[in-house]
Amino acid sequence: MGVTTTPGLALRTHRAPGIEASVLSDFRRRVYLATYGDPPDPPATAAMIAALRHAVEQVRPGEPTRPA
Repeated sequence: MGVTTTPGLALRTHRAPGIEASVLSDFRRRVYLATYGDPPDPPATAAMIAALRHAVEQVRPGEPTRPA
């Protein structure tokens, strides 16, 4: 027996016979971001940070995000 959490997108993409899935309505997911090197960040890194902040804002409007 195994238990794991997985994002809905991954679950929709990789279904296997015999796998049962349940929605965890009160589950909070945390995403951590670590960068390497001194600022300023390379453009691709800055774009990724901005995209992650935007995604958080879409899911949890009004909830503050910490600086990278």
